[in-house]
Amino acid sequence: MERMFRSPIEEKFFFAARERIPDLMPQFITSTSNRDYSLDFAKIITDKKTGKKVLKVAIELDGYDYHSSKEQRNHDSQRDRQLMAEGWQVVHFTGSQINRNVNRCVEETASLIELWARDKGVPAELGPKGHANQFASQVGDKVRIPESSRNFRLSRIVSAAIAVAVLMVIAAAALLYGWLNLKGP
Repeated sequence: MERMFRSPIEEKFFFAARERIPDLMPQFITSTSNRDYSLDFAKIITDKKTGKKVLKVAIELDGYDYHSSKEQRNHDSQRDRQLMAEGWQVVHFTGSQINRNVNRCVEETASLIELWARDKGVPAELGPKGHANQFASQVGDKVRIPESSRNFRLSRIVSAAIAVAVLMVIAAAALLYGWLNLKGP
């Protein structure tokens, strides 16, 4: 099963944004003339009359682990230019910004989508203001991941731990069996 999120900040942003920015697509793959890119999130608005994609927004969350080196920042910059050449609007947030105030990041993204949609003459297709983070429990400006998501992650961790324990028992049994066979009757 493919993971829906590659990092905790992506999960946090998604749960905070899903009411305010409906149809937000995580791990969206797009093809450019040079190569394919996996976007953290995409929001695409289509003209209802023509069916043509009118607005394409890429939302990138830059965690420190991946985006700390000069080489990685250069890659991101080149990628942004390629996406913009293909008609994408690109929005970046750092992991610190997401962790400090995810709702502000969601509202800023929604405001940009509204602005770009208005420039294109199409409705922004957003939820009402103040609906960021409706399904995630809120503590100040922090977001807690819903219980169902935490339980799902916990069950995967427990399953992995059980699998490791079973493999260790099998390995120990194999070693013991080999040792007994070496000793002879």
